[in-house]
Order: sequence, then structure tokens, then C-alpha cells
Amino acid sequence: MIPIQVRVTKKMIEMLDKLIESGAYSSRSEAIRDAIRQHVVYFYGNKPNRKSNMIE
Repeated sequence: MIPIQVRVTKKMIEMLDKLIESGAYSSRSEAIRDAIRQHVVYFYGNKPNRKSNMIE
């Protein structure tokens, strides 16, 4: 995987940490990857002539 750097609010970090504490994700990285994946799949799945299978 290729590392990227992002800035998020303190509130967003607190929300991510709650997801991790609940057992939904094992790390912030996993939660952020899943959020990006879901958004990109949604975006490509709702646009005409786009392939939703671009993410593997």
C-alpha cells in the first residue's frame, strides 16, 4: 500500500477511536481505508459509464 497523509479534526479522531474501541475496526488506518473505499465505490457506482469494480 502507498502511504498518504491527511489532516482531520480532533472530533473526527475521537469518532474514529470510538469505532476502534467498539471493535468495529482494529486501527485508524483500517477505518479510514474502509471509509475511502465505501465512498469511492459509491461514487463510481452512481455515475453513468463508470466501473464500480475499479477497487479491489
